[in-house]
Amino acid sequence: MTLKWQRGVPVDGSVYNAAYVDFDWTAGLRRRGIEAKTNPIRVSLGDNGRSATYSEAHHASETAPQNAAARIDGLKGTAPLVTDIYAEAPIGAAGDGAEPRPLIERESGAATAQTFAKGSVVMALIDSGIAFANARFCTPPQENSAVPVSRFAHLLLPTGTGAFRVLGSKQIATLMQSGLNPTTQDFHEANVYNHVSISQPSGRRNVRPLSLSAPHGTQVADLLAGADMADAVATRPMIGVDLPASAIIDTSGSIAAAYIPALIDEILALSLKMTDPDSTPLPVVINISLGFTAGPCDGTHPVERAIFDAVQGAQAAGRHVHVTLPAGNHAQARLHAELAAKDWNTDGLSSLTLRLPSDDATPNFVEAWLPEQPLQDFFEDPRETSVAMTIRLPDGRIAALDEVPRFEETWELWDGTSHIASAYYLLHVMANGRVRPRLILALRPTIALGKTTYRTQPGDYAIWLEDLAGGTPQISMRVQRDDNIVGYRPRGRQAYFVEAGYIERDPSGRPLREDMGDSRITRSGTLSAMATLDPDAPLGEGYYVRDNIHVVAADVLGPDGRGRAIYTGQRSAENPVRKSALIGEGLAHYGVLASGTNSTSVFAMTGTSAAAPLYGRWLADRLGKPTGARPRPQRRSDPASIIPSEA
Repeated sequence: MTLKWQRGVPVDGSVYNAAYVDFDWTAGLRRRGIEAKTNPIRVSLGDNGRSATYSEAHHASETAPQNAAARIDGLKGTAPLVTDIYAEAPIGAAGDGAEPRPLIERESGAATAQTFAKGSVVMALIDSGIAFANARFCTPPQENSAVPVSRFAHLLLPTGTGAFRVLGSKQIATLMQSGLNPTTQDFHEANVYNHVSISQPSGRRNVRPLSLSAPHGTQVADLLAGADMADAVATRPMIGVDLPASAIIDTSGSIAAAYIPALIDEILALSLKMTDPDSTPLPVVINISLGFTAGPCDGTHPVERAIFDAVQGAQAAGRHVHVTLPAGNHAQARLHAELAAKDWNTDGLSSLTLRLPSDDATPNFVEAWLPEQPLQDFFEDPRETSVAMTIRLPDGRIAALDEVPRFEETWELWDGTSHIASAYYLLHVMANGRVRPRLILALRPTIALGKTTYRTQPGDYAIWLEDLAGGTPQISMRVQRDDNIVGYRPRGRQAYFVEAGYIERDPSGRPLREDMGDSRITRSGTLSAMATLDPDAPLGEGYYVRDNIHVVAADVLGPDGRGRAIYTGQRSAENPVRKSALIGEGLAHYGVLASGTNSTSVFAMTGTSAAAPLYGRWLADRLGKPTGARPRPQRRSDPASIIPSEA
């Protein structure tokens, strides 16, 4: 067969940014409340024999929408692509523009003012699979009742249509009553979740994580604010945001970025009416134990900007709002490489090798982030990058992209009649009139699950970049990674960079904590893409937020005492992650224990996703009156009792 690059369907980047997600989950992007005349094109594709779905809107300046059938036919089942749903401002508009917001549907009285005792702190989390009827989040039943009282003051539940149903304490109390067996008068928390699944507009799929034994959101909530019911912790009211599965599993971060800004705003709005007896709003700790590896990783991702803006605005209003984020778990995953000036040879070439595993049923994505530049400069040139790309397949064949990709173009690589890869040239619009171009290589899965599904070869793909202008730009290379969050089945997407000069282990066989040698593949710069904002150089003007946005690493107990977990994402040697929580990971003590869906269940949890809520728990005791309640007792020791570190 003959390899051939050919132009694909443009990605409509001339008006809007673009991003990409796994096509198995693009149906989750369809959201209610979108006005067709004022929002951009949005594509949702199915694969493996399923029907393609397409929803389209057009910018107000256009006279008619494009032909949907032609668009679907033109995409030909290529590597999945959807228009960006987190930065849909026209390029050149002021700042980041107005992002579309998911529809917030407050139940009647959901935002009713509530008064709590002095020293109370609002504990909020954005996650998936929050078992709000679990005894760890309840206080004892009131007199003449068998139904415990949930400490959740508010719940935001997805409807399956892109909206979130906001429940207040009264609605949650009604849900809790559904757990009462009318015959035996016994309380069964599973009945509560079953009732929620029946009453939700889209049915059971939105509470499916609660059918699992240890959903991520429940474990995080327990580490953040869980307590024995006997402790009657009433000074840590909770707000839970249960994200849909599509936002959790999407490795590009696009879907989460569509939701999180609005959800943070809603948490702050609801918590504003949660006050002490003096009518002073309570301090708020928001934990977001999520992460992804795709993105600019320079503090300008929409999620990072939303967090920064929310905290800065709260500080300006005199409120105490803190956000805890995990540093990420990919320091050893070989997902990040830096191509510096010295890495370009005399022919103007620089190369890196990407290894695709066999039996990977998901597409793999590599991003090449080019240096930022002024928006005006970008449009004064021919609107094209000077960086061209060539790839060598595992079988030795070379596919050279003869033409430099122009902005908003898609190029498709075909092997005879089979599509195996796509390349995109897109823009990331930053603040202050600057943009950052990126080249994206999307490779097909290495296993075909259906007769109509395209696939590509497993093995090593050499990626050559050539600067036709003769320059030696600094380029950041990043691979999307499926983090395999506990409670979700592994989906693949495990590609990584390989290079002879990369030193993985020390002479004793232990993984190295820091980079050694001169490999372009680095552990430095491996923070979660939603936690890369430099606390010493915050964006915007006004209040500094470095003491209110907490990026938390995981510490472990070893033969030499407490030390940093080797997988913890890193910022740089000059600006390390200083805050951490001890999770006690080791052969005899694997992680910290947290509740599963059922109140009597307990499971070990590890990683920086566990460290962040532990740090938030410690932080709340500094912001309010300490409760004395601790995470669940551990097996041999209680590392969670020695939480903070800011060395």
